[in-house]
Amino acid sequence: MDEQAQVFRAQLQLGQKLQRPISVHCVGAFGRLHEMLHQHAPFPAGLILHSWIGPAEMVDALAKLQGVYFSLSGHLTRMSKKKYEPMVKRVPLKRLLLETDAPDGKPRLGEPYQQKLFSFQRQDKSNEKELNHPTNISVMLELLADIRGEDAEKIADAAYTNASRLFMFVQPAQK
Repeated sequence: MDEQAQVFRAQLQLGQKLQRPISVHCVGAFGRLHEMLHQHAPFPAGLILHSWIGPAEMVDALAKLQGVYFSLSGHLTRMSKKKYEPMVKRVPLKRLLLETDAPDGKPRLGEPYQQKLFSFQRQDKSNEKELNHPTNISVMLELLADIRGEDAEKIADAAYTNASRLFMFVQPAQK
């Protein structure tokens, strides 16, 4: 892990030096990630926690770091509802992003969401796995709105504004 930590540290520093958003995909090393991000913050150009599935208890501390965004995808539905619902509720709207992670990350949902999912089969006959489709972002948006008790349009607008800010697109006119 020491070599991986050194490389990660160098990548954080490079993103900061070049003033570019940093994308981080963490699987199972959330305590170490928390420690390293606190050591290297702030991230004025942004830092994306890609397909975030970390613990709810960590969200508040990470959200306090300048530039940290939580990008939520269908991967979170592979956790138990008991784990992902509190986490989704804690992500501040001003730090929320939506992503599909297609063709991976097909949401695993019950009704009423499951019937709305679109998928397709891998052309490679050696793997019968159903693949995620970008259209499923709308189903994830609906799920997040239901969990948070907020209007889906409000969440979509916030995610769009955050992505625009993060990737320096032209800012949308305020409604």
